[in-house]
Amino acid sequence: MTKITTAPPSRLGVTIGLCFMVALMEGLDLQAAGIARFALVGHARGALIGLQLALDRPEAVSALALVNGWLSLSPHTRRCFQVRERLLHAGGAQAWVEAQPLFLYPAEWMAARLPRLEAEDALAISHFQGKENLLKRLQALKQADFSRRASAIACPTLIISAADDLLVPASCSRVLQTAIPGSQLVEMPWGGHACNVTDADTFNTILRDGLAAMLPVAWETR
Repeated sequence: MTKITTAPPSRLGVTIGLCFMVALMEGLDLQAAGIARFALVGHARGALIGLQLALDRPEAVSALALVNGWLSLSPHTRRCFQVRERLLHAGGAQAWVEAQPLFLYPAEWMAARLPRLEAEDALAISHFQGKENLLKRLQALKQADFSRRASAIACPTLIISAADDLLVPASCSRVLQTAIPGSQLVEMPWGGHACNVTDADTFNTILRDGLAAMLPVAWETR
């Protein structure tokens, strides 16, 4: 298995995700299956992992689709994370889980789906990943910064954001688009942070069309 050098705390969460991606790539033996390169779609933390993988393994990544990601953390997102940390310390797993939808979904969408949200809350509490793990992930997300390296990303890149994202302001995606040479930005007018869930039809159309534009030869062979 490929070894990745130990990362400083600021990159711990991103590097753990990257290690998982590398292990998955090698465990599946993609080259033996005739897959030399692939497109990576990442949402939020997944977008950060995509950025890191495109920088560390550029020969493997043919295209990126980054959803509600960021170059460096905005003051607003940092404040949201701090509030969530306090909720976790004060109220434990239940407070953390019950607050989660408020950062993900638009209010009207939630109001129309209360039974669904309650079922999701119950499932999340029963599979709670642990306070220590969550705090480490938040710390890594708060410190991850690609502002000095984003210009080195050479693969085609699609950036998708939602104008009403409560957790990660849409302006973060605009900054990201400016930093990555040749990247394209599509901003959904509605959908919140989890726009891929709340407006799946619009999101999937944007993603499908974007991948087709970035990977025309591969798309035509389907």
